[in-house]
Formats: sequence, C-alpha cells, structure tokens
Amino acid sequence: MGMNIYQYSCHRKENVRVNKKGHLEIVANINEHIRKTGYSRERFLFDSGMISSKKSWLYGRFVLKAILPEGRSLRSVFILRPVEPKYSGDWLNNGQINGLVYAQQQSAIIAGIHYKMPAGQSYMGRKLYTQRNITRSFNNYVVEWSEHSIRWMFNDFVFFEHNVTKPFDQQFNLILQLGVGGPEFSDQRSGAIQQNDSKQWYNNRFIIDSIRVYQRSSRIPYYSRQSSRSSSLSLQMSSNKISMTIIIIIIY
Repeated sequence: MGMNIYQYSCHRKENVRVNKKGHLEIVANINEHIRKTGYSRERFLFDSGMISSKKSWLYGRFVLKAILPEGRSLRSVFILRPVEPKYSGDWLNNGQINGLVYAQQQSAIIAGIHYKMPAGQSYMGRKLYTQRNITRSFNNYVVEWSEHSIRWMFNDFVFFEHNVTKPFDQQFNLILQLGVGGPEFSDQRSGAIQQNDSKQWYNNRFIIDSIRVYQRSSRIPYYSRQSSRSSSLSLQMSSNKISMTIIIIIIY
C-alpha cells in the first residue's frame, strides 16, 4: 500500500458525526464490505473520514482543541495545505504545514513542515513526548504562522519554531483526518497490519471540541485573544454534509 495507508475515507455518517455532547468525531472502523463478506484481499481494510475547510487563510494562529485516538496503527492528522498552488512543480514546491500528526506506536506528538529547502532537505520537524493524557482529555494543538516563521505549541508550551517565508506565502486550507497506518509506522512496511489490530483500539475516535483561527491586525504586533470579534465558518467534509464550526477571531 502506498505510504502504508490502510483506510478509505468514505461517505458514511458512521465515520464523521457529531456526538451527544456536540463534539465532532472522526471514527475509524473495519471496512463494512470485509466485515460482511470476510474477503480480506481488499486494498483498504478499514474506513474512516477526512474533512477540509471551505475557507483558506494566509497567516494566522490555528488552535485545535481535541482528544486523540488510542490504538494500534491509528494516525490523527491536523494539517494546512495550499488551495491553489502558487509555485509550479510537485507538491513540495508549495509546502505543507503539519500542525499535528499523532501515531500511537510512537507515543509522541509530531509537528513540522514539508517543502524543498536550500540544503536539499524536504522535511523539518520535531517530536514532543508529553505526560499529559492526550487520548483521554482535551488539549490544544497550536500553529502560529506569520510572514517570517511558523511555530508550534502544545497548550501553552512552544516546542518547535522554524523561520521560513516561501513557499508559505499563499492561501492554505485546513484538513483533519483519522487514518489507519501511515509512514510513521515502520513495523507495517511489510504489510503487517491486519483487521485484528482493531481489537487493540481503545478509542477509535478523533474527537474535536473546536478549531479557532485568529488573524491579527497590522496594528497589533502579535496574535492576541483580546478585543476580538467572532464569526462562524463551516467545514466541508469529503464524505458527507455534516459540518462543524470554526471560530474566526479577527484582532482589531
């Protein structure tokens, strides 16, 4: 499987839903066709959901408040990607911001950026190991993206910062996904993942309380939560019409 990915993002309310508490849930399950037929030679053993924002932004403070899934091979993702690539060539010419990648087996929060660097590198990132119970309680995963740098925070702790301008000078939208498998799982490169791995899923839900996007005024030197106005914005799903709310706060 390419990139060791074993899930299909599909059009089912079982994969993206709003729970009784009003939280958005992205849920991974065994592929229904395989469950019913027992035919295990499908390309994707599991199904899940992915959502992307209708709106895009150039710079801002992005705050995801979420509970992460817990279980073998589950991979939760919060990323920013260009909507209409500004630079020609492959996707690395236009970059990607990884606000959060959490792969259960690594027990670390992974954040970073993908782009073509002068030294020939294509990725720069950092892992954060935390004692907080990120699979049982809500925490904030923050990206602060400005004209000259990007920095990443876990709650109020800054754990990574990278100075960069191009190609991060264009409109990006926001994507949330719960995957099964992925490039972080080195033990799956021989196709080791099986349906029975779902028996080790203690929480197969990526639970989102809110996403807040702060955009600063030119009169204020840094992002702030004061003197703000909020408005709602729907998030478009790739799988169905369920939507959630993003709070946009514009600083004056």
